[in-house]
Amino acid sequence: MSLRIPLPSVHDAVAACPEKYMLTLTTRRSLDGIAMSQAVGEMLHRLNRALFGTAYTKHRKIRLAVLAIQEFSYSQELHTHAVIGIPADGRRCKA
Repeated sequence: MSLRIPLPSVHDAVAACPEKYMLTLTTRRSLDGIAMSQAVGEMLHRLNRALFGTAYTKHRKIRLAVLAIQEFSYSQELHTHAVIGIPADGRRCKA
């Protein structure tokens, strides 16, 4: 079973959010693509849990819409660019 969502669906989910933020995520240590994906996933899990509380952790009703892309810098260090959208009903769910 794959947890990946098709790109047009992710784009539509981010576009539907009234609040959007752009981030660049880096690490202090050198990571490969898989380890960087796991680190970003863990960070997003913690952020969802902190923002939405039980609506995220128990009910899985709401979560941030995220479109993330990894790339190498000139020094060959991997980093992630992300567009994060907060859903319209996200303000009703508080931790």
